[in-house]
Amino acid sequence: MKNTFKLLVTLLVFTIILYGCKKNENLISKGDIKFQIILNGDKSNSEYDEASFVLISIKNETGDYVYQSEQLSLYDFNGYLISEPISLICGNYHLSQFIVLNSDLEAIYASPVEGSVYASFVDEPLPIYFEVIQDNVTKLTPEVISVANSNPEDFGYTTFSFNIVETFDFLLGVFVYNELIQNFELTDYHIKVLGNDQVLFSSDMEAVTNQIKLPGEYENYEINITKQGYQTYSQTFSYEELLLYIEDPLEIILQNGEYNVLILQPNGDQGKDAQIWTYDPTGIIDRGTNRTDIVIYEWTKNGAPTTKYGLIEFDLSDIPENSSISSAYLSLFFDPESVDNQHIFGHCQLGGPNEAYLERITSTWEEPVCWNTQPTTTEENRVLIPASSSPTQDYIINVTLLTQDIIDNFDTSYGFMIKMVEAQYYKSLIFASSEHPNANLHPKLVVTYTYDNKLLTGE
Repeated sequence: MKNTFKLLVTLLVFTIILYGCKKNENLISKGDIKFQIILNGDKSNSEYDEASFVLISIKNETGDYVYQSEQLSLYDFNGYLISEPISLICGNYHLSQFIVLNSDLEAIYASPVEGSVYASFVDEPLPIYFEVIQDNVTKLTPEVISVANSNPEDFGYTTFSFNIVETFDFLLGVFVYNELIQNFELTDYHIKVLGNDQVLFSSDMEAVTNQIKLPGEYENYEINITKQGYQTYSQTFSYEELLLYIEDPLEIILQNGEYNVLILQPNGDQGKDAQIWTYDPTGIIDRGTNRTDIVIYEWTKNGAPTTKYGLIEFDLSDIPENSSISSAYLSLFFDPESVDNQHIFGHCQLGGPNEAYLERITSTWEEPVCWNTQPTTTEENRVLIPASSSPTQDYIINVTLLTQDIIDNFDTSYGFMIKMVEAQYYKSLIFASSEHPNANLHPKLVVTYTYDNKLLTGE
C-alpha cells in the first residue's frame, strides 16, 4: 500500500538540521534549526518549484508552543530548498505541524499527523520528538506528501485554507539589581505570553535584550516573567503599547524575594529639578527652570562673588510607608553641553576642592524657583559629595540614609539640595538636568527597600 501511494503522489523528505548549541558563560545554550527539502524523484516537479514557505509549529516538553504556525521562507541553494533558520534553547521538543506553501500561501505539501488516514504512508508521522543537545547535530526527516486531490482531514488537519497571522516583534530586557556592582544588570528568565487565555509564546530567554515575536491579532497581551528567587512579574499590555518597543526595548525589573527595587529617571515633563543663583535672586534673568543643566558653583560675575545651588526632587510615593531602605544611589551625569562650560570648562577646582553637600529639603518648592524663594534644608544625614577626579566625571552617590529620612518624614521632605562645602570661588560641578535632550544623562535614583505587608493591611 505504501509503495502504491508513492506512485500516486510526490513524496518529499525534509531534513531538519539542528546545529550544536552555542554556550557562553551565564547564558542559556541555543541551537539553530534549518529545514532542507530533498525530493525523492524528479526535481522538475512543478509543485516543488512552487514551494516558497514552510509553516511549522513546535512545542516544548510542557506542551507550550515555542513556535506556532511560524512561516519560514524557503531559498534555493544549488537545487535544494533551505529555510531561514530559527533558534531553540537546548531541551526536548516535538514538531506538531509541517506544511509547505506556495507563493500564494496555498498548501501544496503536508506532513500527516499520527492517526490520520495518510499517517501510514510515511515512516514517522507527526508529532516528531527531538532533542536539542549541547555540541550535537540532530537531523530529522519529516516526510510530506502532496495535498492535491486530498482532504485536510486525511492529513489530520482541520483545513488547508491558512490565513497567515500577521506577526510583530518587540524588544524586551529583563533586569535584576546586583548589590555587588550597585547597579542593574540583564538577567535570564522564563517568559509566557497569553492572549485571550491562550499561550502565544513560552520560552527560556538569555540574559540579553531579546526580540519577542507575537501574533498581531490580539487586543491585549498578558506577559508573565518568572525567575527562581524573584517575584513573578505579570502585566497586561495592549497591542499599541507593545508597538512602542519595536526599536527601544521594554525594560522590566524583577523584584527578588526579599527586596523591592524602584528606579526613577524622569524626563522634563515628569522630573523636577532647578538651579538657584545669588546673582539673580528674584529669578528675572535665570528663572532656574527648563534648563538642560544643574550647575553648582562658587564663582564671580562682574567682579562680585556669586553662588549657584542645585535642587532635585524625585517622586517616591510608590514606596510604602514604614518601608526600610536597604540602599539608595543617586546618579548625576556631567553635562557636556552646559552653557557654563564656555567659561568654567566642566567640574572646576581652581579655588580649591569642589566638594559639595547633598542635603534633604524640608519645605515645599515649585518650578520656577529662585534664590529668594528657596526652600529650607536640614544638615541631618547630609552626604558629602567628594571632589571631582576629572572635569567630566559622572557621580554615583550613596543617599541611603537621606532616602530613609524622606520616607520616615514624607510630609516634610521635598528632595535634595546640592551646595558647595566652602563658599570660596572658583570651583564648580556641572550636571545634566531632566530637561537634557539626552535621556541617558537625566538624574537617576535607584532604591531597594523592604516593607511589612501586615503593616499595610493592618493585620
